[in-house]
Amino acid sequence: MLRVLVVILLALAGTTRAAPVLVLEASSPDRIDLRAHVEVLRDKTATLDAAAVRDRADDFRPLARGRAPNFGYTDDAIWLKLAVRSALAEPTEWLLELDYASLDHAELHDGNTVQRGGDRVPFAQRAVAHRNPVFALRLAPGETRELLLRIRAEGSATTNPSLWRARAFAAHSQDTYAGNAVYFGMLLALAAYNLLLFVALRERVFLYYVVSVIGIGTGIACVYGFAQQYVWPEAVTIGNRALVVGFAVSGIVGPLFAQDFLGTRTRAPRWHLALGISAWLHVAVLVLGLIGPLDLGMRLISAATLFNCAVMLGCGIVCAMRGVPGAKVFVLAFVVLMVSGLLMALRNFGLVPTNFVTLHGIQIGSGLEMLLLSFALAERFNQMKREKERAQLQALGAQEHLVESLQEHERVLAQRVAERTDELAAANAQLRELALRDPLTGLANRAALYAHVDVALTRTRESSTTLCLLMIDLDGFKAVNDRYGHEAGDRVLLEVARRLESVARSSDFVARLGGDEFVIVAEGIALPDGARSVAEDVIAAIRVAMPAAPDCPVGASVGIATSRAVVSETEALLRRADTAMYAAKAAGRGRVHWWPEESEGRPERSETEVRYKGR
Repeated sequence: MLRVLVVILLALAGTTRAAPVLVLEASSPDRIDLRAHVEVLRDKTATLDAAAVRDRADDFRPLARGRAPNFGYTDDAIWLKLAVRSALAEPTEWLLELDYASLDHAELHDGNTVQRGGDRVPFAQRAVAHRNPVFALRLAPGETRELLLRIRAEGSATTNPSLWRARAFAAHSQDTYAGNAVYFGMLLALAAYNLLLFVALRERVFLYYVVSVIGIGTGIACVYGFAQQYVWPEAVTIGNRALVVGFAVSGIVGPLFAQDFLGTRTRAPRWHLALGISAWLHVAVLVLGLIGPLDLGMRLISAATLFNCAVMLGCGIVCAMRGVPGAKVFVLAFVVLMVSGLLMALRNFGLVPTNFVTLHGIQIGSGLEMLLLSFALAERFNQMKREKERAQLQALGAQEHLVESLQEHERVLAQRVAERTDELAAANAQLRELALRDPLTGLANRAALYAHVDVALTRTRESSTTLCLLMIDLDGFKAVNDRYGHEAGDRVLLEVARRLESVARSSDFVARLGGDEFVIVAEGIALPDGARSVAEDVIAAIRVAMPAAPDCPVGASVGIATSRAVVSETEALLRRADTAMYAAKAAGRGRVHWWPEESEGRPERSETEVRYKGR
């Protein structure tokens, strides 16, 4: 009798550990929270496969009552087991969602079928095209399935599993995407508005605000999977780094914004120093996010965010007590952000459960913070405006002085407008110049060459002179790249450009056509001796050993064509010079070859042109 009682007690103990089978009925809701139905197994080696996990069924444990699967920062592989049975009369379509887009890897093992999701899985390879890990499930009437979920994350191993009816999930996703579109649209509007203010007022505080909005927006777009879906769907390694980098950039400019906005250098020097330390701390996190281990970067960004919010909140309170304009709104903004950031960080470390508030609070908090800070900026400048008005009222008695001040202000404003206009004109001129220059050698590029030859052909027609074009191609340049690398190859191209400019006449036009091809355009040069002399000087100058590749001899083959046979076609003239250059290469390299010209009419295409045309 005692033995039977022990067996019964053990059986009861076993049943209390097991999560109940989820029975799907017609009355089942559209969304079923799976926390009460899943059991958990932590694979500390992260090596177990589905078969090995099924053999360890007794090691699974149900979740603590009311808690979501939130395991904080861990290297373990987390396995969730779910038993589901359909009591419906017809086959039904369901979707299992893990409501945390930052999970790196998520797998659903359904018998011999494996579906994959997570931000380390290219978007096109995910089981369901969605920002979150989502898996499709089709159940026949009366069918029972045992499902295994495996999750791993370099960040917080957090998830909130739900089972959705397919139609309800589609509607829910549409509403979620619409809500987030409003959020990101608000961020873009605030960033654009304050960028315009920065352009108009040249106040750095507006630029800090814009960069902070962009950083927060980038980080949140990565946290909630929108960047992985819409910006870099196949670049699976970028998402987590962009998450750390985005929040780190916001953490850098946030203290700079506070320093400028609150004037801490003079009003709160000690807090000014603390803000600077916080900014440098985020610089370290930024470097770590770019090139360091991601798991460490994820943990540090959460801790650094809390420290940053605490420092800025304390500074804001002190400045509010000292009557700094806009400080009260600043404090309110960071109270909101700090609460949401604290909830997110505590959730990431597994100290609080995952729910709507802890999962989406950072969006709500950051959105409210950005709005409040925008109001704070407006309040700051309204206060400055009010102070200016009081000063003007006090100066009404000195009418003459006021007129002089206004005239001076008008002069300064006109000077400033003129300076800005000159700066814009100079910038435009510089941009036009850069657009016609080869970025590596500084020589004229292909576009500038074509424009110059067009004009030069017009001049030669009007003056009844001949235009001469030398096409230069380097011999042996590929060996430089193969042996010394492309950096050395770039240095060789720079040296070749320098030597060509030294050999060419001061009136000649030197350009880089592309790759290792260069062109010299000569007007008014003696033919054929003058052109041949320049070509031979080019070959001799380039033959000298290159410092960047002393063991790789570099030479040049030169093709020469003139406008005597081609009256007005720039493209034809370049093509003939190119054909002549290839003939020089075919004849043994390091030579000069002229395009064959006849005394009357257009020369016929030679066998050499046919062979080398169209390169």
